[in-house]
Amino acid sequence: MKPSLEARYAAIVLPVALLVLLLVALAPPAQAADPDDYTVFMPVILGSPSGSTGQPALTEDQLELTAEESELINLINAERLSHGVGPVRVSNVLMQVARAHSQDMIDRDFFDHANPDGWGAGDRLDHAGYNWMTYGENIGGGYTSPELMSNGWMNSSGHRANMLNPELAEIGVGYAAGGFYGHYWTGLFATPR
Repeated sequence: MKPSLEARYAAIVLPVALLVLLLVALAPPAQAADPDDYTVFMPVILGSPSGSTGQPALTEDQLELTAEESELINLINAERLSHGVGPVRVSNVLMQVARAHSQDMIDRDFFDHANPDGWGAGDRLDHAGYNWMTYGENIGGGYTSPELMSNGWMNSSGHRANMLNPELAEIGVGYAAGGFYGHYWTGLFATPR
C-alpha cells in the first residue's frame, strides 16, 4: 500500500522545516549598523582676536604624539608642501586643546565646534593661555584612519582652506576613539602673536 499524500508531504516538509530552523539557529546574530560605514564632518571655524580670558597657560612640557596624531600631522604637512606651503609646527598647547576637545565630544555626546557650554575653539585657546593672532579648527567623526581623515578634510573646501592656509603656522591634533562615531578628530591650526 502506498503512503497517503499527507504522509509523503510530511516526509518532505518536516525535514526541510527542521533544516531551516537549524540554519536560523546557527546563523550569526544580526549586527547593528557599523558607525564606520558613514562619515561626518563639520564646517570649519576661523577666528580673529577677541581678547584673553586671563586663565593660566597650560604647560609646554613635551608631549608624546600617538601614532594617529603623528600620521595625520605628517599627511597635513605633505599636503601643504605639495601645494607650496610651508609645514606647520606642532604646539604642545594646541595638542592639549585639540585632544581635550575630541575627548569632550565623546564624553558629553556632542559633535560640534562649540561644546555644550558654548565654548568654541577661540574660548578653549584663551582658556589654555594661548595668545593667538588667528586660528582655524577642523573636526571629523567616523573616519577610521588618519589617511581617511586627511582625505575627508582635503575634499571639503573649508577644511582644505585651514590645512593649506600659509598664515596658520602651528598645529595641534587630537584623536580619540569611542562615542557614537567611534573616531573623533580635531585639527587645531593657529598662529601665535
